[in-house]
Amino acid sequence: MSKSLLVVTGASRGIGRAAAVGLSRRLALPDECCLRALFIARCGAGLEKTKEMVHSAVGTRAEVEVASLDLSDLDAVGDAIPALLRGLVEAGECYSHAVLINNAGSLGTLGPSESLHMGTLRPAFDLNITSCSFVSSQFASHFAKSGTATKCTIVNISSLAAVSPFPTWGTYCAGKAARDMFHSVLAEEMADRKGVTVINYAPGAVETEMQVEIRGNETGDLAIREQMVALKERGELVDPEETVDVLCRLVMGDTKVESGAHVDYWDVKGE
Repeated sequence: MSKSLLVVTGASRGIGRAAAVGLSRRLALPDECCLRALFIARCGAGLEKTKEMVHSAVGTRAEVEVASLDLSDLDAVGDAIPALLRGLVEAGECYSHAVLINNAGSLGTLGPSESLHMGTLRPAFDLNITSCSFVSSQFASHFAKSGTATKCTIVNISSLAAVSPFPTWGTYCAGKAARDMFHSVLAEEMADRKGVTVINYAPGAVETEMQVEIRGNETGDLAIREQMVALKERGELVDPEETVDVLCRLVMGDTKVESGAHVDYWDVKGE
């Protein structure tokens, strides 16, 4: 029986939870396949809920581990992530497909770029850039190797903000742009490794708790806030499950993508 591996950060809610459930369904198909999963987030209760949802979707063919970890705490990340991934390798499995959904991140503090404070800038970059890059680096080290996984897919959850400047969103835009570039470099370095794909996936304006934060924020750009409010009122925000449907197509190879590319939900949805 073949076994796939799924690791999701920020898996306790929103896109992370939807990705955990949606990809578990796909990776555990057909019936002769089974899945090992590791879900990481700060909220232990949220992780347990995600675990329950995956077991409901996949049944006994899913072996799920959860790890409550603050990914903005770099000391904790530096110790915990290698140990968690090493545990998956030491299980002695040769995974048919190892998938990382590197989703965890924060909006940070919105406001004019000339008014930044170290107390808010550094934690945002610790989570959105340093921690994210380290997680992907460690995953590549453990699973983009011959004999550990036949196929390896690393997904950075990106944003339109990675490629377009949004006024008052300097911290968030810089974080997303840095993540994209790191993963594009990783893809370039792994271009000669058969079966390895790196994707920067922008999921669209998704109805999550971050969207609620954006619509209620009074220090960010007014025009952007009004645009998000209008999308909400018109029912045009993307559901997490909808964007994960597109993500699944990319991860499973149903829709072809160049490794290292920045891919937007709206570019793929209509294909």
